[in-house]
Parts: sequence; C-alpha cells; structure tokens
Amino acid sequence: RQALYLEPGKPALLLDLAKVLEAQARYDEAEKIFLLVLEKDQRSPALLSALGQLQLKQREFASSRQWFDEAERALKPS
Repeated sequence: RQALYLEPGKPALLLDLAKVLEAQARYDEAEKIFLLVLEKDQRSPALLSALGQLQLKQREFASSRQWFDEAERALKPS
C-alpha cells in the first residue's frame, strides 16, 4: 500500500495488491482491485484469467467460466 501511495493507480502495483488480498482470502477486496485494473486494460488475458481464478475459489462456477471464456477471446487476434 505504501508503493501505491507513491505511485497511485499504477496497474502493476494494483495487481500485486489484489493478489496479496486474494491470498489472504479477502476476495471482495481483491475483486474490486482487479476490476479497477480491468477498466484500464480490458483485453489482458492474464487479468481476465485472474478474475476467473478468483471466482473459482469462491465456487462461483458460472462467473468463473465467463471470465475464462473472455480471457480465451482476448488471446485471439482481432
């Protein structure tokens, strides 16, 4: 959080924070941050997959599948 204070909104730092929160089972907080980063990079397969994994951990299977499908679409050239 101190790094974010020095460089607010930096996507890499936000992703690191989201991953820490996810590891601490603070899923709601992690999801909010993942979605914030997603606003800046809507086609990131890694980010979309991370959201799928987060939903999977919460046993939200339908939502998880949607994020994984979106990640797969992001991998295909436009």
